[in-house]
Amino acid sequence: MQASLQERDIAITGMAALFPGAGDLSEYWNNIANGVDAIEPVPPERWLRGASELDDTLLELPQCRRGGFVSPIHVDPIIFGIAPNDLGYIEPDQLIALKLATDALTDAGFPHQRTDSDRIGVILGRGGYLAPGTARYEQKIRGSQQIVHTLRMLAPNLSSATLEQIRKAFVSELGHSPGGSVIGLVPNLAASRIANRLNLHGPAYTVDAACASSLLAIDQAIRLL
Repeated sequence: MQASLQERDIAITGMAALFPGAGDLSEYWNNIANGVDAIEPVPPERWLRGASELDDTLLELPQCRRGGFVSPIHVDPIIFGIAPNDLGYIEPDQLIALKLATDALTDAGFPHQRTDSDRIGVILGRGGYLAPGTARYEQKIRGSQQIVHTLRMLAPNLSSATLEQIRKAFVSELGHSPGGSVIGLVPNLAASRIANRLNLHGPAYTVDAACASSLLAIDQAIRLL
């Protein structure tokens, strides 16, 4: 009779971490062992428009003065075969996930190239938040059309040519997006990028269960094993 999921032994052979107040696995364990509180006041550079305190007129923003913030990390795109010019069109979480996946495999003792890649999969837990690159792309597609629609209602005397000129100027301010930039903006392609760049041929997909995403990803990985 097949053993139940609870009776199976699962080996964790490699780990990597990036948390507020912990840039790597060693710092993370040290913070846990010493009861470090990594929640801190919002750094000045994190405020919108350089504001140093909450603006009551911006009701759509989270009304909070403290949070958990990760320090900037360096990801060398060259070692992953990513052109530096493409970095502006890849969400930071994709690059972070790619680096941490590499660090976890290295911690497990694996080189980048393996012959058993068909047995290595990527199950990534990710919440469906709106990141800067995705928001910018959304503005280009929908935001520009909304501006034209609103102006057409508020200023009916504006010609179609003028409205189109306004739309193009708005889109131009958001910057140029190469044809392949969508790959770096679609959230559920983060796992696929890891599998592609690290030559892993097992299952690769992203799960979203809001705050439970990581737990669901672990559950899925155990079941696949």
